[in-house]
Amino acid sequence: MAEVDWASIAQLPTVTAEAGDLDVVELVQRGLVGPRLRLTHGALAALTGVDAVVVKDTEATPLLLGHLNAGALETSMLRRVAQVSSGTIGDEPDGPSDLAVVVRGLPSSADLVRVDALTAPHTRVRWLALAGRTRVGRRLLAELPAVTADRPRGSHAIVRVPWPTPGSRGVFERPRLPSAPALASAYLARHFVEVGEVAGADQPHRDRGGTVVFFTGLSGSGKSTVAKAFHNALEPRSEREVTLLDGDDVRRMLSAGLGFDVAGREANVRRTSWVAALLARHGGIAITALIAPFAEGRAEARRMASDGADFIEVWISTPLEECERRDRKGLYAQARAGLLTNFTGIDSPYEPPEDADLVIDTTNIGVDDAVALVIGELEARAVRRGVEFGRTPREIEQMSEQELMGYDI
Repeated sequence: MAEVDWASIAQLPTVTAEAGDLDVVELVQRGLVGPRLRLTHGALAALTGVDAVVVKDTEATPLLLGHLNAGALETSMLRRVAQVSSGTIGDEPDGPSDLAVVVRGLPSSADLVRVDALTAPHTRVRWLALAGRTRVGRRLLAELPAVTADRPRGSHAIVRVPWPTPGSRGVFERPRLPSAPALASAYLARHFVEVGEVAGADQPHRDRGGTVVFFTGLSGSGKSTVAKAFHNALEPRSEREVTLLDGDDVRRMLSAGLGFDVAGREANVRRTSWVAALLARHGGIAITALIAPFAEGRAEARRMASDGADFIEVWISTPLEECERRDRKGLYAQARAGLLTNFTGIDSPYEPPEDADLVIDTTNIGVDDAVALVIGELEARAVRRGVEFGRTPREIEQMSEQELMGYDI
């Protein structure tokens, strides 16, 4: 490419690409998807009034130069994305091949029979491993060389094709990914076969329930801060869909119109718990950050999640005195002055959890350490499930028509 004016580029705003985003960047760099990338609404909002932007990785390496045009980036390459699992697959082979094996997961015995049937003694086979920057992708790259070494005929080479995890979210919207025939054509293969479509070990959402991570605590305790940091830390390292249901956002959308009396608080927790249970039952990790002051509401949230998913209750136990001292929103001062009624901790009770799975006092621990505790608990309790999820939890069936009326996700 033309000489880059690095001094000029250094003055431009940047966006940071992580995990699935880096797979998208690499696809662009290899010419497998077009250089025009659409940005998410959040990324666009942060770049209002900007004409050009630099895409960097988490190590601040400049990767792409993008010019904004109608909500999309017209990109050109600055530097290549660093390789994943360097040395595992070697250099990409040059020249045409006879057969492309498009690898979507570790091939089954039946898959290998099909490959072997298409392979003659002098067949040049190129294994196109669709592997993202996740644990599943790295495991596939580590295990595939042994598979190719056991093939009785042909010469075999492995190429890692960057492949963003389905449902992954970042600064880019997921582009239209190339089909198997398009991949075979791009890598100069005369024929192709797809393998690994139904390999259970490589499709974790099919046989594993997800998890609801339920943060509870007083206003100002730090639960939203820890929940958001936990979400941000977990999303790039998990193959699962990770969703944050924060109390303030839920109140504005899902529970708009509900009051702050006992009935309104209970309905708010119930609605949020219902959505979280559905997300978790389909293999996701749902993070809720609610005051959830009543023990019965928290117990019901646990019951809702129990059919096909795990549940971790995290009590952010920061004392009332510390929460009042912080009072970032000025709510405690208003409650003490009588301007706010039914305020938890002042004139409305908070029932301390008796069976919380984790208890964290943010007066004694920083956000990063708190997040590490929650991630440790999540990893320790990860349970592999051998059956599909139940159809509908009994608790969801018992929700009243009035509570669900007008509710739309």
